[in-house]
Amino acid sequence: EYALQLLGQEYIAAGKQALFLALRPCLGFSKQKIPNYAELAARMNSSEAAVKTQIFRLRQRWREILFQQVSLTLDDPTSDEIKAELAELLECV
Repeated sequence: EYALQLLGQEYIAAGKQALFLALRPCLGFSKQKIPNYAELAARMNSSEAAVKTQIFRLRQRWREILFQQVSLTLDDPTSDEIKAELAELLECV
């Protein structure tokens, strides 16, 4: 949740709060149905390709922030350690 908050803060700081709110359901962590790309493109007055790119970037940045936050909790934050920790967290969900 904290990683998601940090991601939202980044979008807000960049003046892209509306984009973040529109794309956030695409991360799959809310009760909202994940909209299809064509619907999003129409709502955002954009192309479907542009929406796909924005979703890719959102997911990529969220993943980076999540890895960063998990690494802060580990004594030896190697990639394998981070992945193992994330796997444990996902089992709790």
